[in-house]
Amino acid sequence: MANGANKTGGKGTRTADKKAIAGMSVLNRRELYVLIAGIVLLVGIVIVGISLSGRKGAELEGVPAEEGAGPSAAEAQQELKDTGFTSFVPQDAVETTPEEQVQVVTDPTRDQSLGAYHVVASWRGYDPNELVVVQGNIVRITFVSQGGQYDLSIPAMGVYLTGPSGIEQHTSFRVPQSGTFKIECRDYCAAGGMEGLLIVKPK
Repeated sequence: MANGANKTGGKGTRTADKKAIAGMSVLNRRELYVLIAGIVLLVGIVIVGISLSGRKGAELEGVPAEEGAGPSAAEAQQELKDTGFTSFVPQDAVETTPEEQVQVVTDPTRDQSLGAYHVVASWRGYDPNELVVVQGNIVRITFVSQGGQYDLSIPAMGVYLTGPSGIEQHTSFRVPQSGTFKIECRDYCAAGGMEGLLIVKPK
């Protein structure tokens, strides 16, 4: 009899174990559904964030949401003074003729060129003190100091050149964003300071 009791008790235990395992499977399925719902929600949030950042990027590129949008000339001047950049582009800006212009093919879907410009710094300031280029193009600046050491900085683009008198310094960079960038001296300036503008016209 003792053996019979053990066998029955053993079957009861096995049945209870199977029910417990089945209950765990249902619990795991629920957790799986919650996990999938969480992933779908996270993907939705990422997609919305990307689309909103794309719209903000378009605004930064100087593409106003509607005609007449954008800073006034006075606001643009203050923004340029404070940050070194403004999305404002003067309507009458005429592209500076580069010393050399080369067509560049880095992407067959984009028409780009490299324009070479020569900037001289002296006690009078920068010559020329304004460069007007087209958005998306590559700019190559050859910078030379005359009569002493001077420098050229475009803070909003991270551009900095300096060198002793008569020695050419070079840099190249792409201008992906339309707007007006402040050019200034940072370390080696003429007595009255030195300022200029890099104006990037929309393509």
